[in-house]
Amino acid sequence: MTQSLRKPLRYKVAQVCLMAHRTMRRIGKAYPITSFRALLFHNIVPEQMAAFDRLLHYLINKHRIITPSEAEALLSGRPLSDNDSRIPYLLTFDDGFLSHAHIARNILDPVGAKGIFFVCPGLIDISKEQHRESIARLIFDGALTSNDLPDNIALMSWLDVETLFTAGHTIGSHSSTHRRLASLNSDEQENEILGAGKRLEERLGMPPDWFAYPFGDLPSIDQRSLDTIASQYRFCCSGIRGVNSVQVNPMGLLREQLGLEGPFEYQQLVMEGGLDFYYGARTKLLQGLAESTVAPVLT
Repeated sequence: MTQSLRKPLRYKVAQVCLMAHRTMRRIGKAYPITSFRALLFHNIVPEQMAAFDRLLHYLINKHRIITPSEAEALLSGRPLSDNDSRIPYLLTFDDGFLSHAHIARNILDPVGAKGIFFVCPGLIDISKEQHRESIARLIFDGALTSNDLPDNIALMSWLDVETLFTAGHTIGSHSSTHRRLASLNSDEQENEILGAGKRLEERLGMPPDWFAYPFGDLPSIDQRSLDTIASQYRFCCSGIRGVNSVQVNPMGLLREQLGLEGPFEYQQLVMEGGLDFYYGARTKLLQGLAESTVAPVLT
């Protein structure tokens, strides 16, 4: 069987779908001037580093990469001063993998790009000998065993996190130990949400403004946990696709989960919102939850 025949269908039709999506966007309603998309990355293996570097330079040349502070300004209704109609992108990284420190040091920092790194302080605090078991059981939700993980997979240390912070990147909370918040009682939720923020403040000297709840789907969040998040953080990110703007509640921000293993045309399709239609109902449900929270007032 040829490699072409083994490709998933979504990869085979990516180029045609991308062309169709771009045509529809040209004749469709323009995005608000405060719009941006957030890209979500998980562990990036060594053989994907070149693909990430290519993607980064594509975004720099064809779109724009914004800093977390610029994203905050857009969410508060302040458009970019040099807005040129191209939708910008915010880079986010979940789980605190060691590969993220490599990405920041070798790919982001040389071009001045800044991102948000969502980490789990409770996992950083455990011994390195327990990292692989914790990654398999908590981050991969038991779908893998520690023996199934790639040999080079690891979590960042506090030194890695502090180095990112010193370099100007934003450190966000991804809960304490990456547990599914909707499955926890109120005390457990508070430990995962508020305890994580307190631990990050102890290490970095300032409380985090950004939170991304583990797993990112609708079944993983509920009203009680979102209320707790809103009591301490200014922004909460999901893993549900869509475009962000001042019209999106900051407790229900949208992100495009992006894998680097597929063809570049498929990555472009995902980044540009070609799959938004599939997530419309979930986006509305998430926004309903977010609107029911007592969210902080952005200034």
